[in-house]
Amino acid sequence: MKIKALFTALAVLVVAALPARAALELNEGDSVIVVGNTFAERIALSGYLDAMIHAANPEKKIVIRSVPNSADEVDDMPRERSVPPAEFYLKRHGADVVIMCFGMSESFDGLGGVDKFKADLTKQVETHINAKYNGESAPQIVLVSPIAHEDLDSPLPTGDAVVQRNTVLKAYTAAMRAVADDKGAIFIDLFTPTQAEYSNKKAKPATMTNNGIALTEYGCFFTVAEMAKQLGWYD
Repeated sequence: MKIKALFTALAVLVVAALPARAALELNEGDSVIVVGNTFAERIALSGYLDAMIHAANPEKKIVIRSVPNSADEVDDMPRERSVPPAEFYLKRHGADVVIMCFGMSESFDGLGGVDKFKADLTKQVETHINAKYNGESAPQIVLVSPIAHEDLDSPLPTGDAVVQRNTVLKAYTAAMRAVADDKGAIFIDLFTPTQAEYSNKKAKPATMTNNGIALTEYGCFFTVAEMAKQLGWYD
């Protein structure tokens, strides 16, 4: 599918059936900052996230800044000395909404790392909630789960290895949901719909990832559309 066609399809999806009240409601001029890992990088480069937000909030002049880094984990965001940390952009742009995309890199610590991930994520969410980046109020927090691992056959991980990976990713997704529920954040589950989409081989026009976990263009389109749906921006 061509990029223009995908953008058009995304806009149509979002504006076709806007509910009376969405899970995430933005005000005019709100500043939305996206932080996270490779997933966040891929959707930022695709442009679909920006298109989705603007399509769902026309005339509101929303400001969007994506500052992810493929090496980032919720408790470890390495930067070269001359590169500002994510918090710099949250403060500089007065974040009203912080979209946090984590869990994939951390999941390679296995089931034994779930509790630490949950504790680290809780601490980071609390830091954002206690900060008034816009000078007036705490930002709205949106937690975005990792996607499921796609089985692309050998020589990539396949069969039981992918089943085991998805068992772990499901646990990290559950941990994110628990943190969101506890801290009053909005939660987006991308694990469940992507796992279902992988099984839908006849309807799926292309692979969702190029290595099992890093999104292709179609994967970006699908996941951003799912984000819009779970945010209540289309039915």
